[in-house]
Amino acid sequence: MGIGFWCNKYKKLPTARVYFKDQFLEEFEINHNPIPDIGHLPIAKYANEKQIVVKKPIAKWPEAKLFVIPYEQVENNEEIKITVEIDNNDNNYTNGFMTKFTSICLKTFFFCRKDFILDREKYEPLVDRHQHMMGDPFSSTSKWSVFFDKYKNTDRKVIFPVLTTFTKWSGNKGQVIDNIIDHTIGGSGKFEVTLTKKHKNWLPFKTVKPWGMVWQQPVFIKEFLWKTVAKYVK
Repeated sequence: MGIGFWCNKYKKLPTARVYFKDQFLEEFEINHNPIPDIGHLPIAKYANEKQIVVKKPIAKWPEAKLFVIPYEQVENNEEIKITVEIDNNDNNYTNGFMTKFTSICLKTFFFCRKDFILDREKYEPLVDRHQHMMGDPFSSTSKWSVFFDKYKNTDRKVIFPVLTTFTKWSGNKGQVIDNIIDHTIGGSGKFEVTLTKKHKNWLPFKTVKPWGMVWQQPVFIKEFLWKTVAKYVK
């Protein structure tokens, strides 16, 4: 499991507490690490050649804090809940106004088997198949529906390590975000995601569509898990 944040500090660093199945794992400060400025990056085109332009580094991920969970700790669980509590009350709130605050973005958040990270040769054909199945990031609704249905009734042949699309944020002051991917957030609260057992894997799932940017899964696997995380996992 890995957790990593973009963080724009105002005066004080926020704190994260990680729970796995309601068991406390670790508390740590989130380092100042602002979202990289990439300008306007064209990433795809519609059939009419109109470019899709984004202002956020959607294919860049901050360094992750890694956790190794023994298989024996999860093998008898049909569901697993992961919670990340955030303490972040750093702002300049005065007389009903606030112009500056510490903000975070939970960008790197994944859970998968260790052998999936280390054995690229074994799993790359599967990931390539997923990428082909999804097609273009902005493909037609009919293609997305087919993929969603395949995923909903999936077996062990589907691997979705990225959790952000399926993660919910609940702020202490009532703010709720059902899909936190690429959201910049201020204040205290908690991130929560539930994984469901599928044979020997645990996969995120939610019933409400759309899930948002599911096509990032194979991109994340190839560009971050295999190129970066694999260097630190043994």
